[in-house]
Amino acid sequence: MRRHSFRSLKRYGLRWYHNHVMNYKKRIFWFICTSLLIFGVSFPLLYNTNLPESVGLFPGLFGPAMLIPLIVLYFIPEPVFHAWKKFALVSIPISMVLTILSPSQREGSIFGPSFFSSDKESTIWMMASLFVLISLILIIRKAIIVHRSKQTNSPFPTSQTK
Repeated sequence: MRRHSFRSLKRYGLRWYHNHVMNYKKRIFWFICTSLLIFGVSFPLLYNTNLPESVGLFPGLFGPAMLIPLIVLYFIPEPVFHAWKKFALVSIPISMVLTILSPSQREGSIFGPSFFSSDKESTIWMMASLFVLISLILIIRKAIIVHRSKQTNSPFPTSQTK
């Protein structure tokens, strides 16, 4: 058995790493497929009478809620995707915790049903709507920043720089 030097193993390892790492477009494609799969699996869970309603409702609403920003991100540069990914990794667990902590039934007050109290379904709707809205705002804002930075880092001299 021939022994390889550390330098050649390191070189081969880096080459293997670069050949097997997914670029962000492939990653977004797999996130879109996963989102569609979660959306498809949630419908049988929604109509199962043995499970609580929120078990099927949360993935049923967050599947399309994730799908909308992912489709937009597919056509936008990579730094925008990384900024959105940081937001999604924080907001989805927070949404799950808030959904779990919300009551199953809407509670009323002595004056009738309260408009400010919420049940699991309204919490899920609110969190999915906020997720889409904040995602789109973040994507647009970051895309503008990336576009402006590309314009200012041009290798060609402009009239402002002499």
